[in-house]
Amino acid sequence: MKRQKIMTNKITYCEATHSLNPKILWAFLLLLFSTVCFADDSATNLLMQQLSAFHSITANFKQTVMGSDKTVLQQVSGQMAIVKPGQFRWEVKQPTRQLIVTQADQVWIYDPDLEQVIIQSMKKSVGQTPMLLLTNPEAYLTKQFTVKKVNLNNALDTFELIPNQDEAFSKLVLSFKQGVITQMILFNQLDQTTQVDFSDVKMNTDIDTKLFKIDVPKGTDVVRQ
Repeated sequence: MKRQKIMTNKITYCEATHSLNPKILWAFLLLLFSTVCFADDSATNLLMQQLSAFHSITANFKQTVMGSDKTVLQQVSGQMAIVKPGQFRWEVKQPTRQLIVTQADQVWIYDPDLEQVIIQSMKKSVGQTPMLLLTNPEAYLTKQFTVKKVNLNNALDTFELIPNQDEAFSKLVLSFKQGVITQMILFNQLDQTTQVDFSDVKMNTDIDTKLFKIDVPKGTDVVRQ
């Protein structure tokens, strides 16, 4: 698969929805004055309780992108870290490297193989990066989603989130086990899915703030969008 700068076809977590909608790379944050619509206030409150139970979190992840026929299109794995409010790190380690971090009100997407870093405003980024929802659920959740509690007859607490406005995905499903996030699944309009499974989850531990900074090597192309 040919890899190109800026419009790369490599599928990572942050670009999973990009692969499903090539016209959009990121977008999904701060709709502070959007209309709030709840299918079930109790479901929203329950989800808020889950998301508010931690001030920091680290985990390993495995992401699988599947087509409408359930054919596996791509698998990647790596590590993530979150410190509330707003600090986010998503590091893809296999099969190729990529690092995404939030710095102040910006998202930095660093691709060492392409020797390129893309810098975007957070306001352009949340729509295609639902993991950013976890960095500040109080600000984003109640403004942007209709929330439903899903009964799957298993040990998981599962919630379905439908965006209140058009986004790069049509539905987001979050699952928790005993208060710990275990899985996130995104669905797009073409019935393609991106499933992220979390393991070795640690909550409320001290995390070095240096993790949320990128030292860009000399000679790296810097693209501001």
